[in-house]
Amino acid sequence: MSTSVVKSINHFLFHPDIQQKILIKNSSISFMIILVYILLTKLFGPLLMRHRKPFKLNKLLVIYNFTLSAANFYLAKKCTAGSIKYWNTRCGFKKSIAYVEFMKEESVYVWLLFLLKYVELIDTVFFVLRKKYNQISFLHVFHHSAVAMLFWWILKTNEIGYYLLLTVSINNGIHVIMYLYYGLAAIGPKMQKYLWWKKYLTTLQIIQFVVILSYMLYGFLSGCETLSSVEMILFTTFLSFMLLFLNYYLRNFIKNSKNK
Repeated sequence: MSTSVVKSINHFLFHPDIQQKILIKNSSISFMIILVYILLTKLFGPLLMRHRKPFKLNKLLVIYNFTLSAANFYLAKKCTAGSIKYWNTRCGFKKSIAYVEFMKEESVYVWLLFLLKYVELIDTVFFVLRKKYNQISFLHVFHHSAVAMLFWWILKTNEIGYYLLLTVSINNGIHVIMYLYYGLAAIGPKMQKYLWWKKYLTTLQIIQFVVILSYMLYGFLSGCETLSSVEMILFTTFLSFMLLFLNYYLRNFIKNSKNK
């Protein structure tokens, strides 16, 4: 491999300016990844597995989920520290000097957050290989796809409001618990008696969106947060997430409990 090619790869993958990284600069790559993800998990994957026995991936799932739990813990810690650090400059954060400082000092964590959203797509592939098609719901695929594309769009447009710091702090914290649960569940039946708290994961998902949407709404109405097309789309998307999780909770826990 020539020196010029190595330099080009280094520039686009590891350039300190996030907007110059190849996954951000070249929009077709991110769109292609999500398109392949949707087609593989909803169409081609099930077709390929139709006449095959489900794979037993317990050991791999334990490693994968515990690794993601640890990664989310690390990033939740960093994001929470950032939320506290920039709290006093939250109003008008996106157009302030604090934002320039944030993108200079914290860009590596922003980039890792972005990459993590693509690593998290793999859990759906595991569902396909294990033929757990009931878990590949519209909510699951839409949530994964939308979050990954929203992260790309936010970094592409360089539109990071303070509400996003609050969002990722809460969301990564919940993902610590969520992937810990999945990792424990993958150990086997002997862990089932310790996993009675499954429904509370969905409750936490709903609560997080209530908190995030409440903060965003207050910020927009008070003039503290900038309201543009980015915020309007994010607010609408977060609201749809909350309603989908609420519907899932009512259908799987409230309705089922009444039928017992």
